[in-house]
Amino acid sequence: MIHRAIKKVTLDVSGLKFNTAIAALMEFSNALQRRPELHATEVQTLLLLLAPFAPHVTEELWEQIGGQYSIHQQAWPAYDDDLAKLQEVEVAVQINGKTRDVISAPAGSDEGAVVELAKQSERVQRHLGERPVVKTIFVPDRLVNFVIKP
Repeated sequence: MIHRAIKKVTLDVSGLKFNTAIAALMEFSNALQRRPELHATEVQTLLLLLAPFAPHVTEELWEQIGGQYSIHQQAWPAYDDDLAKLQEVEVAVQINGKTRDVISAPAGSDEGAVVELAKQSERVQRHLGERPVVKTIFVPDRLVNFVIKP
């Protein structure tokens, strides 16, 4: 989680995509709030990533957690690409363009495996019934859409 946040914010800031960088920080912050206990490195990383967007607040918070010198003199956190990769993704399953279920699948799964997982879903089976699938649209790690005749 921490490596995904660092990667996303780093790439978005360098690409001048500030809104999506802030969205990634909100996602990271929400994930930290759901945890019962935090490590110091998680809080420090959040503050370092937030510093370009809220310099005065992060400077005060950095001092309160016992950070050395100014937060703006600290090194930007580094991420590990292997740790930043998702292990599992949520795939939307649609029938004729309407989302009927969301399933979990291993990241990077091929079309055949994801389609089989989708067809095993009770919600999808209920909507498919015995009707034949005319076309299957697959977007890796995001979507499976079954086109059926009414």
